[in-house]
Amino acid sequence: MTKNNKNNIVDDTDCKYFLENSLDWEIWLDSENIIKWMSNACEKISGFSKEDLLTDKNIFMNIIVPDEKDKLIERNLSPFHSNPNIDNFTFSIKTKSGNIRLLEQYNKTIFDENNEIIGSKVTIRDITEWNQTKIEIIESKIKAEKAAKVAHTILDNLGHELRTPLNGIIGFSRILLNYTDDEDIKEMAQAIDISAERLRNTINSLLILNEVEQNKYVYVIDDCNLAEVVELYFRTTENLIKSNSLYLNVNIESKDINIKADEFLLVQILYQLLDNAIKFTRNGGISVAVKKENFKNKHYGLIELKDTGCGIPKEKFDIIFEPFRQANEGINRHYEGLGLGLTIVRKLITILKGQIAIESEVDSGTTFKLFFELEN
Repeated sequence: MTKNNKNNIVDDTDCKYFLENSLDWEIWLDSENIIKWMSNACEKISGFSKEDLLTDKNIFMNIIVPDEKDKLIERNLSPFHSNPNIDNFTFSIKTKSGNIRLLEQYNKTIFDENNEIIGSKVTIRDITEWNQTKIEIIESKIKAEKAAKVAHTILDNLGHELRTPLNGIIGFSRILLNYTDDEDIKEMAQAIDISAERLRNTINSLLILNEVEQNKYVYVIDDCNLAEVVELYFRTTENLIKSNSLYLNVNIESKDINIKADEFLLVQILYQLLDNAIKFTRNGGISVAVKKENFKNKHYGLIELKDTGCGIPKEKFDIIFEPFRQANEGINRHYEGLGLGLTIVRKLITILKGQIAIESEVDSGTTFKLFFELEN
């Protein structure tokens, strides 16, 4: 484009070559808004050739969808012509073949070296497919949200319907264990108890995740001594760990570790991590440490839970935090569970504004580190 000839604002051969091959419909106008040049993309978009459009100026207004003409006039919008006060807008046309296409127009005013207007550039882009894809994405999102809402409602209802009879089954199985001397009955009662407890834990995990995702749980952030919570929790779970033929080591390096947290959520995090460690550890045991850690001039309370289990391949570090995913998957997987434990942990950690890190080596075990910023 030259800046010296006002009657021909496009005369650069190289520039015209690139513009002619543009997928966008380019229109160049002089300072009086008279079309001086347009690209060949006009035919691909509208069905009309450049010669047709330049010869019969009425085509421009005739191809605009009738319902949109009045709206465009009301908004002072001029399709195919420039308006220096309007950057971009959309409108629809009916092509020569009768198809309706949605177009987006961009306006650009051209100035010379004296800052005087010498013309303008109009770029028209066919966004029909893009807009259709956008609509489909929005519709899919709405459908997914509706489906999720239905799923949440079902889980809310099932929670009560399943928990109540399960508590009865567990209660009576334990009564049988305590009141019978028959070894066969005891063995059956213990099998019932273990199975029912596993089912109850699965239901609880689903319901916790359901409550967190719906923001239904009203958490209370208050002063919390990290060392005391961890020490008390693992004291109550020591027998469970030993019943799985695993050792437990708890090392509290400092008792003066105070954070702001919801104690119930913190215990849920510990439960999910311990359940995970027991599930994937056949030999050896579990070590827990609580200490202070400094990083980038910030002070943190650190919970470190280490097992001697099967370990996790590094390429699986990301997926294990996704819902219903495990490092070992498929019908031939070696370990039970829905794959919700670490999903719940990450969501609860986020609520408590903490951080989680993982270190693992296959056949050597896994270490989870939880960081909580200390109160000043």
